[in-house]
Amino acid sequence: EDFFRHFNTIHLCALDMKAWVEMHEGDVVPVEPEHLYVPPVDASGQQVETTEPVVQQQQEPIVQQQQEPAAFMTLNIVGARGFRNSDWMPGLGKPDCYVVVKSKGREIFRTNVIADSMEPLWNEEFEFQEWEDGAELDFLLYDKDLAGSDFLGKAILQYDRFQDGFNGDVQLEETDVNNEQHRAFLRIKIKPPGKEYPPGPAPEYWVNLEKGEHKSFELEVNAQDGKTLYISSIHEEGPAAIWNRQAEPSCQLVRGDFVVEANGIVGDAKAMQERFSVDDIVVMRVRRGIDIRIILERNTVTNEDGTEGGLEKFGIETPEQRLGDSLVVLALRERGLIPNWNASTGDPVSKVQVGDRILRVGNAKGSAMNIAKALKEASGKFQMHLVRAAPEQFDDEGRKQEGSSHWLFG
Repeated sequence: EDFFRHFNTIHLCALDMKAWVEMHEGDVVPVEPEHLYVPPVDASGQQVETTEPVVQQQQEPIVQQQQEPAAFMTLNIVGARGFRNSDWMPGLGKPDCYVVVKSKGREIFRTNVIADSMEPLWNEEFEFQEWEDGAELDFLLYDKDLAGSDFLGKAILQYDRFQDGFNGDVQLEETDVNNEQHRAFLRIKIKPPGKEYPPGPAPEYWVNLEKGEHKSFELEVNAQDGKTLYISSIHEEGPAAIWNRQAEPSCQLVRGDFVVEANGIVGDAKAMQERFSVDDIVVMRVRRGIDIRIILERNTVTNEDGTEGGLEKFGIETPEQRLGDSLVVLALRERGLIPNWNASTGDPVSKVQVGDRILRVGNAKGSAMNIAKALKEASGKFQMHLVRAAPEQFDDEGRKQEGSSHWLFG
């Protein structure tokens, strides 16, 4: 009876062990090497007591196999610019923006909220571990409100644009509201596994134009700031258009850029403009323009006797002759709406500077005359859109460096 009881126990243990082995066959179990205790037994197999040191047998370690790391993409959401301000009620200030990144309809990342900014800078990096080759990426920009979030626009980046890396702007779609158009952009960096981010866009480029059979370069510029030539229009045909068709995107002329050198002349806008009229060939150095959007609030002033006066002065000087599609800031006064804005903002990029071009005041745009009229009549809260040449970059000792200090060119 004892024999059959022990036999059944051993048989069941054997069956259990066999089932366990079959179930876990092929598994790799990570265990550290350990010592197994081997008890002393006599000839009949019975354990005996002993005072001798215990004999131990070392088990061979099980080597854990190294798995190949999963492919992933590294993304950096740098910043956004050019979008509409959805916070127009008094006291609400500027938008509080964040970006949602999706792949195949699933959210994979969400930035922090940047409060009260028309040009939010996140510079947030993340790795997408479950990356699938060929999948496009969706970027959605929102303004967070007390009652929810307002949609400001989205961009779709196709795989072929970033499979080898990406570092640049993507234009947002669905940004127009009530027939009001906005050219908004999101700055993104992407690097595939084992690679670095590609270089960012250059703030400066060279252009070589030849008149040939044309009477002019078919390029409209404005010299009213005295130092640079602001590109206000590029005709569909002519030397400038021909250059753009054959040049790389990084060297194509764009409305809103600034000519800072023409045939060796620097810092004299009228002399550079004359080269465009006289010379058949112009070699020019062009600097990219950057958009600046600020929210101002203009109220009536109170006179010394307590009576209500007129609207607050802007505190800037503009040309008497209204030319082109922009109004250039020639000087800043000590007092006024713009000087007060400059003193209050903590963002140095948002400070209005001499040489800035005002492109829009509220809904007024298209010509310097319209913009000047809007400046005279503007009251309450409104948005101002300006453009300026990309700022230069200097080292700690004040020496000029290549590139720009603005985040668009990092």
